[in-house]
Amino acid sequence: MNAKAEKNLIIRIIEYGLEKDVFTLNSLKEDLNLDEPTLKFIFNNLFAINDQQSANHLIALVQSIPANVKYQFSNSLNSLQVRLLPNAIFQYSDYLEIKAARQAAKESKKLAWIAIWISLFIGLASLVVGYLQLQQL
Repeated sequence: MNAKAEKNLIIRIIEYGLEKDVFTLNSLKEDLNLDEPTLKFIFNNLFAINDQQSANHLIALVQSIPANVKYQFSNSLNSLQVRLLPNAIFQYSDYLEIKAARQAAKESKKLAWIAIWISLFIGLASLVVGYLQLQQL
C-alpha cells in the first residue's frame, strides 16, 4: 500500500466515522469497499484497543473488551461497535484547514501576478505618455 493510497484511506475512514458516529469494522469494510488486507492494515495500525492508543490510531471500541481476550484480527472483533477517536477529528480538521489554505495561496498567487501585470502595463503606459509629451515640446 503506497503513501498516497494510505492517505486517501485515512481520509475516507475519518469522513465515514464523522457521518456514521458509531459503526462496526464490517460495515466500514462493506461501505468503503475494502479488501481483507486493507481491513487488517486498519486493525493493526489505525485501531486502538482499550487504553493502547497512539497518535496513529483513528478508531477505538465503544466498549472495552476483557483483558483476557486475544487482540488479534478476527470476525468477532469486526462486529463490535467502534467510534472515531477525538484526535482523528482534530487531524481531519487540520487537513481541511491546510487544504483551504493551499487553495487560498493559489488564488493569492494568481491575483499577485495579475497585479504585477497591471503595474507593468501602467508603468509602460506612463513611459509612453511621458515620451509623447516630450516630443510635443
